[in-house]
Amino acid sequence: MMPQIQNARSTKKLSTLCKVAGGGLILLSFVVQNYSYDLWNTRLTEYMNATRDFAALQRSSVGYQNLYLQPGSTMDEKTKEGIIQKAAKTDLLSRKILHEANGDQNDEHEMILRELSGEVSQVKNMAAFQVYLNKAGNIDEFSLQEEKQQVNEDSRWKLICRNIFLVTYVIGSVILLFGFRYE
Repeated sequence: MMPQIQNARSTKKLSTLCKVAGGGLILLSFVVQNYSYDLWNTRLTEYMNATRDFAALQRSSVGYQNLYLQPGSTMDEKTKEGIIQKAAKTDLLSRKILHEANGDQNDEHEMILRELSGEVSQVKNMAAFQVYLNKAGNIDEFSLQEEKQQVNEDSRWKLICRNIFLVTYVIGSVILLFGFRYE
């Protein structure tokens, strides 16, 4: 009778150990999903949205430039000034959006963006707009290669976190089920 009691106790210990380990792995999977996976997913989504907004604002700025340069236009000078200034404001906004999305903490870029904000009000004609664009060019603009690299890196981390979540969830569930089986 003694071996049966000892066997029952070891089975009970194994059951408890499996329940604790399985529950711990399921908890870990929950943390990975709700912190790491969601963090990378959000970061990727925000970056993609920012680059989409950057492109849309750049197209809008070019549209204002084209409107300003439209041959045979009957617009008065005040209206033309407003249009080219709108092109500069739109361009600056697109640069700020991309700068924030990149998480760029470069103090030099911050200073240039502040200078550009003041410079926009001085844009009254195409020559002033070109001066603005030359200064804006001092900010290292993103390239398609950098964008692709950023997206690939964020996607890779998102995939890693998703796989960690799935593996820990499945293993934790199986161990937990063994714990219930030995109860």
